[in-house]
Amino acid sequence: MSAREAIIELQTQIQDHNQVIIHLRQKIQLELRELKKEQLTLSELSTLDDSTSSFKAVGKTFIAISTTTIKKELSDKTIEREKEIKNLTQQAEYTQKKAKELENNLKDILRAIGAIKV
Repeated sequence: MSAREAIIELQTQIQDHNQVIIHLRQKIQLELRELKKEQLTLSELSTLDDSTSSFKAVGKTFIAISTTTIKKELSDKTIEREKEIKNLTQQAEYTQKKAKELENNLKDILRAIGAIKV
């Protein structure tokens, strides 16, 4: 593989990694937004008495459901969403690290052929 081909390949990989990073950050923001909604709903439900009538939307209809059940479902969703955010953050950090390594490799190749100076 020539130096030119290696440079093109590294640039392509860097661009791909940067696109993945952008996508992961967007997913993290979406998950954080949903987490805040769930936490707000949960805090509002915590002010209600357990005997309060509650309804859950299912499609176009609403079904009666106990407040404790809704609280438990929201708590479970919140825990799962926090795990997902942690996972996405780790993926973004790993991808960012790989992109930085590729950038360093590209700089090394350019230094080797004399295209840039230290």
